[in-house]
Amino acid sequence: MSIVDAVGGLQNKRLSARSFDIWHANAMVDLISATDPTIEGTGLTLGQAQKWINMSVKYAIGSRVPGLDWVEPLAHIPIDRIVLAELGRDPTYQSALNCLPDGAWSKLQDGLAYLAFQRKLRQATAPSCPLALEFRLWLAAAR
Repeated sequence: MSIVDAVGGLQNKRLSARSFDIWHANAMVDLISATDPTIEGTGLTLGQAQKWINMSVKYAIGSRVPGLDWVEPLAHIPIDRIVLAELGRDPTYQSALNCLPDGAWSKLQDGLAYLAFQRKLRQATAPSCPLALEFRLWLAAAR
């Protein structure tokens, strides 16, 4: 299944946060498997897969794809060095950052750590949403 198909399959579903997180975990497994069908360890890492999926979801929400407005409060932020650096400047997000192992985001392989990070960000950004935070972080980094 392609990322486009996976994101399109979310239209008009109205999943809970838990169900969205399960969808996301399955989408990452599918993407990693698609990029490494012979299981040789040459495909995307979990860190790379999350970025591809999260950017695709973000673009679909930002493009106002019909039936995806419900995803915005649940969507995971794409983890990269800029986002991590900006989060590190604010103690509010330290508990989320503490969930991630040390090392490059692109080499991340721990799905439980990834999910804990995203859930902590949801909590820390409430009543807003993580994607609004990510937008602010990128604006701050651009300055």
